[in-house]
Amino acid sequence: DIIHGHCYMYYPMDAASIVSRIKRVPFVFNPYFCSLGASSFLGRFYAGTLGYLAMKADVVVTISKFEQKLIEKSGFSVKRFEMVCHGVELDEFKRVDYNFYERYGGLKGQNIVLFVGRLDKNKGVDILIDAVPLILQDIPETVFFIY
Repeated sequence: DIIHGHCYMYYPMDAASIVSRIKRVPFVFNPYFCSLGASSFLGRFYAGTLGYLAMKADVVVTISKFEQKLIEKSGFSVKRFEMVCHGVELDEFKRVDYNFYERYGGLKGQNIVLFVGRLDKNKGVDILIDAVPLILQDIPETVFFIY
């Protein structure tokens, strides 16, 4: 048997980490690590307590080398890293049944900034939105799409 937890700083994962220690069952952890808030009092407290337990997993599975480096820079001593990148089924994207420029009309010659993702503070969409006036000031032929 094995216990698998997801998301650093997430209560169900914290519980899984603790149960794995109590039951002496191997623990695999996907942190989806982000250093936002790490320097705050609560971030430092968490890193030194429950976060420390999570990073002591038998295996910490990252989605990129960048995530692994973030974890290492945060000072955690991890037993073993494994990287499993998110996959994309490329066959689904081989044929698009519309022309993006025609669909949204009048975009030929425009620079396009496209954000596709969850609208969440740690995704940085607010920074993109704050940057729009600055970008348009220097590059007025720019359009923005947020999905």
